Amino acid sequence: MAKYFTDKLNYSLANEDIEMESKVCEKLSPKKIGSICGAGPRGLYLITNTDSKLDLFDVSGLQIEWARAYEKAILALEEVDYLRAYHDDSAILKTVGANVGLNDYFEANEIAALAGSWEKTFITFSKLCRKILGHRVIEALRNCKTIQEQLNIMDTVSFKVKWTVVLSIVGNKALMNSLLYRGDFIRKNIPESYVKFYRNRFARLFKNNLIKDNFFLSLCFFGEVTLTNTPLRCRSFSHLKDCIETTQINYHIGDVVSELESGKYQFDYFSYSDVPSYFDDKLGKDFVQKAKSSISIGGVICVRYYLRVHTPDLDGFEDITAEFKDLIKKEKVGVYDIKFYKRVS
Repeated sequence: MAKYFTDKLNYSLANEDIEMESKVCEKLSPKKIGSICGAGPRGLYLITNTDSKLDLFDVSGLQIEWARAYEKAILALEEVDYLRAYHDDSAILKTVGANVGLNDYFEANEIAALAGSWEKTFITFSKLCRKILGHRVIEALRNCKTIQEQLNIMDTVSFKVKWTVVLSIVGNKALMNSLLYRGDFIRKNIPESYVKFYRNRFARLFKNNLIKDNFFLSLCFFGEVTLTNTPLRCRSFSHLKDCIETTQINYHIGDVVSELESGKYQFDYFSYSDVPSYFDDKLGKDFVQKAKSSISIGGVICVRYYLRVHTPDLDGFEDITAEFKDLIKKEKVGVYDIKFYKRVS
């Protein structure tokens, strides 16, 4: 298994917009849910019914413990203190019964939500943006009150030239490997160049979001996720707490493909995150079939492809992505090609 996934805290908040799949689960109302674990909220926020069952999978024991801390914080704290714990004073997390092995992270990162390598990489991105675009432009973007005002700034020749420079630096495989992926960066199979891909995806986000209201864009441009744009507030906290209190939550360390292939689960919903983008061509074709025996009839698999899009064998499944096109359009990270596959036989 690639070192990128196993030897450090990669995610501390969310590298995805957890609100989108939470709303999908509100619509589908699954009771048996499986998910890639990541930081924790991406799975925990999928529980939209009481008395459910959630299984979280990760190859990293550290990510599993980080997710357990989220679970314990949600159960032990009121909403204000929960948000403070992750966005203001990480010392609060020492009081909820989190694994003491996490204390070094809490002590080194006052803002626990930004302790992960992925989040820190985009803080670095924000410093690059400020250096190249200029302090005045960054502050002007921060002060925009309408999307049109934001687009007017971005429509200038100066911004376009400087933004292309930013994307040319960041859309560089060698740089991303050095900053984050340690040689394990996804092997792109889409026809677009990195720069064109990122330019198009950011342009879509700029047209639909004020930077300051979007947690991902705020991280990219301002180096912060605030209490007003954090994804941790994407749903009712009291309902989330009720759901988690009554849900059986199991954590699994290991290979998710093998776990699903075993057939020992019957998920109504499985969130695969962007993990299939790391698969080679053969596994990219077979991973849905390998998961089939662990997906109930009518159950749904969600995949977020990033830079590497597969065409899996959908025998016994139906692509129902179109049913969620409005939610996908509002997704706040914007770099994923999101698919939903429903088991029909």
